[in-house]
Amino acid sequence: MSRSTYLAPDIVVGISGILHNMSVPPRTTVNYRTRPVYKATLVSFRHWLLFSGFTGFMVPGDKELNQLFSGCSPESICSWLAGQGVSLKSADQAVAELGGVLIGKCDTFENYRRQRLESTMHLSHLCDDLALTIGILSRAVGNLFLSSRPPNYTWDALLEVYFIFDDPRIPGQKTPKKITAAILPPLLKKNSRKGRE
Repeated sequence: MSRSTYLAPDIVVGISGILHNMSVPPRTTVNYRTRPVYKATLVSFRHWLLFSGFTGFMVPGDKELNQLFSGCSPESICSWLAGQGVSLKSADQAVAELGGVLIGKCDTFENYRRQRLESTMHLSHLCDDLALTIGILSRAVGNLFLSSRPPNYTWDALLEVYFIFDDPRIPGQKTPKKITAAILPPLLKKNSRKGRE
């Protein structure tokens, strides 16, 4: 099986199984590298809170977020958002303007917390539009954003995952160095190693 690599600004992730050499042995090794057409932009509510100064010096944990939102229910999160001038209607409008389907890279903060100490990289851009961030996260499933999907404003949907998209319609600002890189799941790396053995 061939080895291939997805390259984006400040992110390098091994991906297996994209290119297959079906010829008989001896086989030629194929190396495949891509760069984003636009820029790799992180869509993350937790990173937005850090970037906007609502939390301390690290990506906030569950306890800190619970205090910030005065609870973990969808109602408490939506109430906090309303206090920041972001209604669910404004999130709906933001994603309606975006429309369609986006394919990105997704991971959970459980993996992020385990990996961030090993990373010396910094993600170059972060989506700075809170309404769009909430709209995207609430309509995502797997590695996809589906604008027509009914929204899900639960803690798990909004605060347990983050996405990296390469699309000029997602506004982003350069992040300060204190925001550690978002990196993708270790399972992906393990699977790519298995494929090379």
